[in-house]
Amino acid sequence: MTHFPHPQGTPPVTEFDRWINEIVSMTGLERSQARRVLGAVSRGLSSRLPSSDANGLIDQLPSAVRQQMSHDLELRAGDKRGDFADEVCKCCPQLTHKQGERAIWAVFTVLSRHISPQWVRHARSVLPTQISTLWNTAA
Repeated sequence: MTHFPHPQGTPPVTEFDRWINEIVSMTGLERSQARRVLGAVSRGLSSRLPSSDANGLIDQLPSAVRQQMSHDLELRAGDKRGDFADEVCKCCPQLTHKQGERAIWAVFTVLSRHISPQWVRHARSVLPTQISTLWNTAA
């Protein structure tokens, strides 16, 4: 787990915390909502990518996200034909569709900042148009 310098008396900030903080600052979501959205988007992406590409994504995620993905089985995006934003909104029922799209955009922005640019370009090229279009607006 990557730790970053921190002021005396405060816990270290992990890579996962930094990602969540970025999502919170872009969306105004609560941290718990940002965690759920990050997990839901990650699950949704991995379910729509060929397995080797999904593994490439998972390998680049902070361990806390990988753990959350494995624990949130009931929120898995199993229907690859469903609306991506609707699936993500299931993890936070209080979000409207528009808020869900904004949260997805924020996660895509964070992913674009923190994972391999080559992987991001490739993933956007193989994802369904609805998702790649939304991700392209975040880049």
